[in-house]
Amino acid sequence: MVLEYTPHLENRLKERRFPNDYPKKIFLKAEENYIDISQNSYIAIKKTLVRRERSKDNDRLPH
Repeated sequence: MVLEYTPHLENRLKERRFPNDYPKKIFLKAEENYIDISQNSYIAIKKTLVRRERSKDNDRLPH
């Protein structure tokens, strides 16, 4: 099986500093699966916990 990441997903992973293998893990262990017929793609959903730390420079959560 080949997983192709969209440019949108690649940008989000980079912006949010998520490991590049997160989407694959979610896809393989998804709690819900759907097929988008109009886009000819699979959608996998899994609840995850993400640790976020507050930035020292400001009060915003990092993306």
